[in-house]
Amino acid sequence: MKKKSTVLKNMLSGIIILAAVTLMSCNANKSGYTITGTIDPDVISFDSIYLYNQKMETIASAPMQDGRFEMKGKTEQPQKLVIGNIAANFGLEIILENATYTMVVNDDEFSLKGGNIHDKVMGFNNNAEYNNALEEYHAAEDEFFAIDEKDTAKLKVAEVEMDEKAKAVMKIQDDHFRRLLEGNEPTLTKLFALNQSQDWRGYPIEKRLELLDTYEKELGKHELIDEYRQYLTTEEELTAAAETVAVGQPFINIAAQTRDKETVELARVVSENEYTLLDFWASWCGPCRAEMPHLKKEYEKYKDKGFEIYAISLDDKESDWLKALDEENTPWINVHNAEGFNGEVVKLYGIQGIPSAFLIDKEGTIVASNDDVRGDDLATLLESLLK
Repeated sequence: MKKKSTVLKNMLSGIIILAAVTLMSCNANKSGYTITGTIDPDVISFDSIYLYNQKMETIASAPMQDGRFEMKGKTEQPQKLVIGNIAANFGLEIILENATYTMVVNDDEFSLKGGNIHDKVMGFNNNAEYNNALEEYHAAEDEFFAIDEKDTAKLKVAEVEMDEKAKAVMKIQDDHFRRLLEGNEPTLTKLFALNQSQDWRGYPIEKRLELLDTYEKELGKHELIDEYRQYLTTEEELTAAAETVAVGQPFINIAAQTRDKETVELARVVSENEYTLLDFWASWCGPCRAEMPHLKKEYEKYKDKGFEIYAISLDDKESDWLKALDEENTPWINVHNAEGFNGEVVKLYGIQGIPSAFLIDKEGTIVASNDDVRGDDLATLLESLLK
């Protein structure tokens, strides 16, 4: 059963919702696409399988019969979709072309193959080295969450191990996309690979925008290029916003509601405490929730010395936030940003990812942020500030 659980985690890790991707292809097979699959019901079971767009809206479906399915249709342009079943928490990315695809899910295999662009861009999913690294990461993750939250020393060691395993997984992905982007692949393939790549150090925003200009000269005007360029421009704006809330800068006041619908302003909390930690998080963010034991320990130690936490959730659904609050039982100020990552709060603080946190002093100055206010670093900092 442990093996099946790990396979399911691999399934879930395949869902990566990025900027919407649609692109015309003059080489597409006009006869349409066919997706066939065999899914072991002992691993995961559901009655129907669906194709979802990037907004998770259903665009096609097929019934499951004795663990098998066949889905047929036609796409006017290659597009990145998700195939799976939301209710069963199962989904895989697919770059859909008018081609033939095969899905296999069982104890020994987890694969989705087919389509020229899909097989090249998503090929790392079928790489043994990648899957071994992913297994090791999930094992480290299991070990971390099995540790008593009071054993902070053991948690720290396990967290470092989990981070190292995650870096190994990302390196394989980064190397894969780099080979595509720097090789002799068709421009369409490079465009999908660039959109998929998370190697922001090797391919910063400026370089990505330059590549889009090059691709546009070769392909002409395309919707994907326009959409991805807009996405990157927004990221640039967030980066600029982040500079306005750097260490040494004054905090920006925000307000949000608690579960009891009470509006709480950050400015009031800051004025009433010596130091306030503004913490951006979400229920689905593993690293955010992994930080909770550290925060609880420091909060218990310093809450009577003028330390407060203003934790703002970026969950899209309030119900997800409330469920996480009940599970974590956090004793500090908890508020919810109803607009999620699309809210003005995210833009004001230039939030590009979570966890993200800012330590603010009583005068309203940001004294530390992000990695400097996590784990043992936060403990060391508070010890020096609130002796």
